[in-house]
Amino acid sequence: MAMIRWAGLALWGATGSGLAAQSVTGTVTAAVGSTPIAAAAIAARRSATATTADRLGRFVLPVDIRPDTVVVAAIGWRPDTIVVTTQTDLTIALERAPAVISDLIVTAAAPRILDLRGTGRWEMPLATARTIPPAVETDVFRALALVPAVSFSSPLSARPMIRGYDAQEVTTRIDGFEALNLYHLGRIFSSFPADAADAITVSAAPTSAADGGTVAGVIDIGGRTGREDRFHGGGGLSYGSLSAYAGGGDHRVRAFAAARVFYWKSLELIPRVDIPYHFEDLYAGIVVGPSERPRGRVTVFATQDRAGRVDDRNYLNWDNLVLGSRWRLLTRGGMTLDVAGSAARFRQRGEDVPGLHSNANADLTNHFTRTAATADLGVSGATGRLGAGLSVGWRRVRNRIADVPLADFGVANPVRSPRADLDIGRLEVGAYLEAARRFGAVTLEAGGRVDAAGSTVVVQPRARVRWSPVQRLTLSAAVGRTTRLFHLLSEARSEPDVDFLDFWLAVGDSVPVARVDHGTLDLELDLSPFVARVSAYRSRGNGIGELRPDVDQRPSGFEFFRFGASKTSGIEAQLAWRGGIATPRSLSVSYARARSDRDWHGEWVRWALDRRHQVRAFGQIRFGGLSLFGAADVASGTPITPIDYLLPESGAPGIPRGMAIRPPAVPVYGRENDATTAGTLRLDGGVAWSFGGPAKDRFTLGVSVINLLGTAVAPFGTFVEPATGAEAVDPAGRPAPYRRLFNLPPIPTLTLRAEF
Repeated sequence: MAMIRWAGLALWGATGSGLAAQSVTGTVTAAVGSTPIAAAAIAARRSATATTADRLGRFVLPVDIRPDTVVVAAIGWRPDTIVVTTQTDLTIALERAPAVISDLIVTAAAPRILDLRGTGRWEMPLATARTIPPAVETDVFRALALVPAVSFSSPLSARPMIRGYDAQEVTTRIDGFEALNLYHLGRIFSSFPADAADAITVSAAPTSAADGGTVAGVIDIGGRTGREDRFHGGGGLSYGSLSAYAGGGDHRVRAFAAARVFYWKSLELIPRVDIPYHFEDLYAGIVVGPSERPRGRVTVFATQDRAGRVDDRNYLNWDNLVLGSRWRLLTRGGMTLDVAGSAARFRQRGEDVPGLHSNANADLTNHFTRTAATADLGVSGATGRLGAGLSVGWRRVRNRIADVPLADFGVANPVRSPRADLDIGRLEVGAYLEAARRFGAVTLEAGGRVDAAGSTVVVQPRARVRWSPVQRLTLSAAVGRTTRLFHLLSEARSEPDVDFLDFWLAVGDSVPVARVDHGTLDLELDLSPFVARVSAYRSRGNGIGELRPDVDQRPSGFEFFRFGASKTSGIEAQLAWRGGIATPRSLSVSYARARSDRDWHGEWVRWALDRRHQVRAFGQIRFGGLSLFGAADVASGTPITPIDYLLPESGAPGIPRGMAIRPPAVPVYGRENDATTAGTLRLDGGVAWSFGGPAKDRFTLGVSVINLLGTAVAPFGTFVEPATGAEAVDPAGRPAPYRRLFNLPPIPTLTLRAEF
């Protein structure tokens, strides 16, 4: 029996050794920083086997035939080829490559065990933004169309709205530092250059207790850093703009800078405006310490826009500035202490500016500034984490807006908007405390935040829970309150007139605190090469503000603004797939079912930009150096206020009798947003050819077209077709004829990029 037992053990050992020899294990990491590369594709050519790396970059690959050639590829990285003979364990280090095809799976980042911030959070790398067919050029905000929680009023808008709340309720940051107004040309472009962005993060409310000053969520643009191994740079050219970037360093200090200039001879696309326009953007950053554990960061961001001519007293100038620095003062065991300081400023000045909420042009001088200092303490153990922080800031708001005298109509004095005039500075103080604890597969987090400005103090409790029974399945939920102690009010739909104006209001007196209670539930399933995510949310709030629209014909104490309650709910689903080594390809399909209502006058009505259904699809495929990409967007109609009838206007104040001016008809509106316009359909497409030059240079030539079919992509507006006299009056009470806000023909874009 002993001999039989020994023989069996020997046979088992030989068999086990043979099986082990048929498999290769390994890890895929970045050449710089040695960080793991998740979801890398690994294939053995002769053995005809393949697998993917897990979130730690590890893999097990059956290799039946030796020698064999193993190919390792990951989107955004240069592929590598290894000949396997007797090896059983491999370490493959990949170098970053200018991606001509990108990962369309925009999903929550793999969280640390005790970090629950992944709930309601999406991360998108820069390379993903370049897969969306651009209008004129790649835009970091417009690229957020990949995130199902984000919507836009039209293809011309770069103002991201999150889960039924306008972009004015969203806080925008650069490297974690608050930025006050990141828009160019009436919010058609964002002012952050795409070459400077490394990743874009969208965090829907309720965010972590560490985040304050937002009602709907946070959009954080992470800037690029210099490489440790070599100097690198590049640039791009598209219609009207020129961009360039460069960076480099070592494991101690790395620097990066990017700039963009844009020039149009005339803004002929904007009604009543025929003036020159140009803007310049600059981003620079310095990182101290190794990539995997930096000790400090300094960020500089600046923009300026110049429209018109100052000498002609018909111009609009604005500029933006963000300065920030963050340092880790303490790292001892599981304890960390971070301190940061930042300053942000937005200035706007113009004369005879059109497009404001009156029949006249306006002069304006607006300054918005904020300085802040923060300290964050974290203590982590094997099963628990404690975080606390304190912030102190000063916010200064100054609005000066005056209508130009209507001299042609005999009006002697300019008309001022009382609530548009504001000059106030307030101290802002915030503090938070949160604790997390893991119980097996369940992790709980509870905390709260207190914010104060002037005499107003608000408390915001928040809680999160995550259940991850297996590595590829995560179910998480979050509830909490978010508040804002100031309001940023602007035209939610600036197309097609391109509105440039912002109103900043401090809470107090007749301006209420914006306060919203949120609940969200997320389910994420990673079955690589497929990834699926489903999110459900609901919110209820008060003190939500907006500019008072023309359709609101009820008497009101506010000339420009109105405040009320909000409620939203919805479901978002995303299914993405990536595959292929010789021919990489990727596909993402998302569906959003949303509802957003407002109560302005004691009754609930649909929000003006509410869209009940929206389906988006993005796909791409690469053949060698040639990449094809496309996008489709199908959405249900937006609300519109019906016009009951048109009333002829017999005269207008200030217009002398006998003048050859025929006054237009005055629409009398029905119940606000009680009708719905037709839906929209848009197809975009493009092609990019990438080819190498000497050394490691790479050039990319791209051609794209948005709205290939020339379909209707804009909703109807609350105004009628031009008419005169009796033709404008409908005595039978039939519905007035509407027309679309604008027509968007197919728009081609040609881009040229070079990287080294």
